[in-house]
Amino acid sequence: MEFNILEILELKRVKDLLILKFSYKDIPLNPSQFFMIGPEVFDDKSFILNRPFSISNYDGEILEFRIRISGKFTNYLSLLNGGDKLRLIGPLGRVPEPAFYKGFDQIYLLGGGIGVAPLLYFYNYLNSDGIKVKLYFGAKDKDSLHYADGFDLDKIEVWTDDGSYGVKGFVTDSLKKLSAENSLVVACGPLGMYKVLKNYTADFKIKVLMEERMACGFGVCLGCVVDSKSGYQRVCKEGPMFDLEQLILQ
Repeated sequence: MEFNILEILELKRVKDLLILKFSYKDIPLNPSQFFMIGPEVFDDKSFILNRPFSISNYDGEILEFRIRISGKFTNYLSLLNGGDKLRLIGPLGRVPEPAFYKGFDQIYLLGGGIGVAPLLYFYNYLNSDGIKVKLYFGAKDKDSLHYADGFDLDKIEVWTDDGSYGVKGFVTDSLKKLSAENSLVVACGPLGMYKVLKNYTADFKIKVLMEERMACGFGVCLGCVVDSKSGYQRVCKEGPMFDLEQLILQ
């Protein structure tokens, strides 16, 4: 983990999606890890805490985040420009052992809406390591595909609720046609999506990326706990990737 003040290399806005890029060289990063991001200087008392954001891509030189503009802080980020600076603390989060993913014959990635953001790095990371992986992206409609902006949609299977692009239906329906034998599902999306995926845990090994508000990112504040069969777990320390079968979803 490092603390850095980094200059924004590139900033792009696509509807309510903000893509931030930073120069970040030769530091190993794993899928599911995240950074706490805040202003360079906390002049505005509204921003006294950093916010957690998942890595959406990294090639060894450029670190990328995809952020949905939905609140005061993300609106603040959207008004910045290349050359402006932000505070980054990370990488944070617990990751599996390096050989974990290689233990499966097939890995399926399921992203719902902006939840596809961290799965883009998962896809590229696993592909580069020779692991068989397929990405399934679910969106409300054709106008919501911008969350995968810049990604070759021909390489992934797209599901839309209204059928305006790709397959009509919910992305969770993709599991009905997939083989569960020695496969792993990694999903990121809204809580409702995880509740549906619970119906498949008897057949599939499913891991999900959880998102909760957090103040520190180090496991001290206990503000990001989720309930599980073994008690409360901290998203920042025990997660953010959890076995879905172990989670108790409210």
